[in-house]
Amino acid sequence: MKDSCSPTPAPAANGSAARTVSTLFHPCNAAGQSLFAVQPGVPVADALDSAYCLLDVAEELALHLNGADAQRREQVGHACASLVTMAKATVRACVEGIGESSQRR
Repeated sequence: MKDSCSPTPAPAANGSAARTVSTLFHPCNAAGQSLFAVQPGVPVADALDSAYCLLDVAEELALHLNGADAQRREQVGHACASLVTMAKATVRACVEGIGESSQRR
């Protein structure tokens, strides 16, 4: 896998920068309760960088699907779907955070 997604220290952000909002994802039962959430208050730039990294890993895993047996394809496919779900929730948390930030101005 690429080493393009190692965390880098973010420059000090001012208080007015857009930040993530809490965003639930991964329903885990018949009632649709979400098991996981994106944490609120993370600077959007950092969160989007993390979402990019999740998608990068999913892409790398998907490249290993070619020629794999059915069980391996199912396992890797499930892992990729989970990574994409996390990335989508992160992007949604960023978009909503940007919206809230622009309303405060």
